[in-house]
Parts: sequence; C-alpha cells; structure tokens
Amino acid sequence: MVWRKKTKASEGPSVSFDVAARFKWLTGFRKRKKERQRRGHAEVLEKERMDRINVMKEIREEAKKRWRELQWNEKRLDKLFDDNGKLMLDEGEGGSRRKKRRRAALVERAKAAEAAEAEAAEAK
Repeated sequence: MVWRKKTKASEGPSVSFDVAARFKWLTGFRKRKKERQRRGHAEVLEKERMDRINVMKEIREEAKKRWRELQWNEKRLDKLFDDNGKLMLDEGEGGSRRKKRRRAALVERAKAAEAAEAEAAEAK
C-alpha cells in the first residue's frame, strides 16, 4: 500500500465556537441600547449648557458695548459744555457750519441716550 501524505488543503481553516462570547453578544443588546441613550442624553445636556454659556456671553458683550458707547457720549458732552453747564457753541466758538452741525448732532444723540437710559431705569 501506498501511504498518502495529508495535504494542508485538507486541514483548512478551523472555526471555533465560543459559547461565552455568543452569550455576551446576545444578552448585550439592552446594555448597548442603554449606553447609546446615556451618551445621547449627555450630549443634549452639554449642548444646552453651551447654549446657556453663549447667551450669557452675548449679554455681557452687549452690556460692554453699551457701556463703551455711554462713556464715549459722556466724553463728547464734556467737550461740548463748559464748567457752568453752558453749551460752548453759544459763545461763538470758531469753526465751520459743518462742525457746529456735528456738535449739535452729538448733543441730540446724547440727549436721546440719556432718555433711553432713564426709560431703562424706570422699567427696572
């Protein structure tokens, strides 16, 4: 008799069956679903937190902007009025009509800003 050698092709790849891994995969559906829900909930909470932070940041920036504008208007008013509270334009201060119109417009803007500030104070 002739003895044959076993070829590697007849051995082939083997598939092993892990019972514990299969059990873990089958029973893990609920756990995985809960984990996805937890992650989604955490993302929603983080987004809401960031939205609140951004809103507060915008409010602070708007308040700073209004404050800078108010300070600018006060400086302009100080330049327009003398120590006695008289408008320096009335004293015949030199300058062109254009400058006088600009100064008058500044006074009007300052008055409007003061009126708006007073209304805001009353609203509080």
